[in-house]
Amino acid sequence: MAEINDVLEIVQFIKENAASKQDLIALEVRFDKKIDVVRDEMKEMKNELIGHIDSFTKLYEKLDHELVALQEKYDRHEELLQKLFKRLQLDPKEL
Repeated sequence: MAEINDVLEIVQFIKENAASKQDLIALEVRFDKKIDVVRDEMKEMKNELIGHIDSFTKLYEKLDHELVALQEKYDRHEELLQKLFKRLQLDPKEL
């Protein structure tokens, strides 16, 4: 008889604590909504990240062009100095 009471007690516990089909459906709907929110947030973060990467890439390209221009300017100045040293018959090592 104790076994039957144990089984009835277990059945009663399951009835009180188990999720119903409606509970599971409601939980699924809540999770779907949360997944949609997370998906939207991730899309927004992705777009922001792509924007930051684009800005960084443009800055890098601008700095690269500036470096090339400065190198050319430096080379022109160096060439001009060499011509001046030669014309004035000066040795740059003596300065």
